[in-house]
Amino acid sequence: MIILRSGHRAVRAASAALAAAVALGGPAGCGQEEDPAGTLGGFYWWVQQHECRLALECCTELELGEITGDSMAQVRDCAENLQDVSVPVEMTYGPSLDRGWAVFDSAVALACLDALQAATCEQVGLPGRHARSGVCEDPLIPQQGPGDPCRLGLECTTGYCERGPGATEGLCVPPPGEGEACRNDCAEGYYCASDGTCVAVLADGASCWSDLECGSLTCVQPAVGAATVCATICDGL
Repeated sequence: MIILRSGHRAVRAASAALAAAVALGGPAGCGQEEDPAGTLGGFYWWVQQHECRLALECCTELELGEITGDSMAQVRDCAENLQDVSVPVEMTYGPSLDRGWAVFDSAVALACLDALQAATCEQVGLPGRHARSGVCEDPLIPQQGPGDPCRLGLECTTGYCERGPGATEGLCVPPPGEGEACRNDCAEGYYCASDGTCVAVLADGASCWSDLECGSLTCVQPAVGAATVCATICDGL
C-alpha cells in the first residue's frame, strides 16, 4: 500500500503497522474485490487501488523513493497486483472493533472511496502522506471519550491515547500542546522534540533533520550536497 498522507499524529502507530504489513514488494494475495461497504478489509483493498493509482499519477520517481524506497516499477506492480489485506487489517483494528472502542461506518467508507476516485494531485500533495487525510473522513469512528480506556488514538474522540511505558492500555486524553511534555505524539501542528516537549512543526523550506519536524511530514534533500528541508511532494508538480 502506498502511504501518501497520514492523519492525526496520535494514530500513526496503527497506520504504520498496517502499512508495513501490506508494504510494496510483498507477496500478492488473492485480489478479491470485496464489497467496501461490507468489511473493513474490503475498504482497505480499494484504498490500495486508489493510493497506488494516485502515486503513479502524482509522484515523480524521486519522490516515490523518498516516501517508500521503491521504484516506479514496484509501485506499478502494486497497482496491478493488489494484496489481500484482510489479515493485517484484522490484526491492527480488530481488537478495537471487538471491544466496541471503535466502529466501522460503511456509509462513510463508500463516501471516502468516491472521494478518492475523484481526488486530484493537489489534494494528495497537501501536508502529510496518506491520500485519505484531507480528502475524506475515516470510516473508523472512535467511541471512547475523555478518561475512557484505550489501546490506540483512533479509539478516542480526543484522537490521543495516553499510555505509560510498556503499557498495552491507557486513557483517552487531549494530546499535549505547545511546550507540554510528550513521549511520542503531540496535538495537530506540533511534534515531540528531542527535549521531550511539543514544538510547532516547520513550514516548507525550513531546515530539518527528520520528517516529524515538518508540517508536510517530509524532510528531503533537494539536491546533491544541499541541506535537508521540509517540502510537500506528490502534488503533481
